[in-house]
Amino acid sequence: MQRDRTLQIRILRALQNGEKEGFDGIPKEVLGYNSALLIDEGLAVGEKMQLLDPPHLDADVWDLTVRGHDFLERLDSQFNFEAIHPPKVVNMTETKMTVFISHASADQALAAALARLLRSAFNLPTNEIRCTSVDEFRLPAGADTNDQLRREVRESKVFVGIITPSSIQSAYVLFELGARWGAQMSLFPVLARGAGSQHLKGPLNGINALNLTNPQLVKRLLEDIADKANLSLERQSTLDTEVSKVVAEAEKVEQEGQPLPPTKKPLGKESQKVLVHLFKFSHGQSVEGISRGLSMPLNVSKYHRDQLLQAGLVEEGMDEDLFPIYSLSVSGRAWVVEHGPNGF
Repeated sequence: MQRDRTLQIRILRALQNGEKEGFDGIPKEVLGYNSALLIDEGLAVGEKMQLLDPPHLDADVWDLTVRGHDFLERLDSQFNFEAIHPPKVVNMTETKMTVFISHASADQALAAALARLLRSAFNLPTNEIRCTSVDEFRLPAGADTNDQLRREVRESKVFVGIITPSSIQSAYVLFELGARWGAQMSLFPVLARGAGSQHLKGPLNGINALNLTNPQLVKRLLEDIADKANLSLERQSTLDTEVSKVVAEAEKVEQEGQPLPPTKKPLGKESQKVLVHLFKFSHGQSVEGISRGLSMPLNVSKYHRDQLLQAGLVEEGMDEDLFPIYSLSVSGRAWVVEHGPNGF
């Protein structure tokens, strides 16, 4: 059984508000398992039980811990952009972001195909599209990553959230989707790689999501974006090749917890060292921790982190203080096991 981060936050919110209802339709085993994990993490007070028929972990939670309250406050601070990060005076030469694509690093190929389609469809310059795992759409050198992403999530005309089995496990994707929804701005969730309506949880339940495996729905997405963002759409007959590339990537079904096979692109020795280092940390490590652990300059550690994220061998998450941490994906662990953790 897998951890459901969205459900866990709902449980914590219910405890915060003194509510006991609102979980109809969720299997008791799933609710009990995720409640037990909250107790283990010190976020909730309760009692765990190991039931036998059928065998599963159950729990009864009845209050938040101090740590649980702190966690929800930090979560709220991520969403409350206007209070925590008031609008800055922006240099008039600074580029206004038109399109922001929220995605998991494991979906890099799909995100790249979609970003290039949107660039062609609306005749946009590359620097008006943000897609952080794709080279031509990355953040500029020297940018304050967290500050700029917060601003672009809020200010972009078009926000597309790619929903896949990988992305719903990404803390960054969940925060970005929640922040955009909370700001009451237009949001275009799209389904791909085996994701269905069951993956749209919480407030996303009420938003119609188009499936990128259908070329007609991909074209419908372009029309909807053009209409809501007041953008000029190129003739769709000229976009058929790029639409087909998006559909082809979206059709690469991924089962939850079983990503596609690892990349066949050769890894450099320094990237291999980072993989082996992270193999020792099942709960993940910050890029600063990687730098210290390998006596590697921080900028070099960041470069190899990005290479491994792009290859789908490492995934990004957040620690209890909502700082980015990195751990091996299923494909990354398989790579280390195949090549041996003691040398290459």
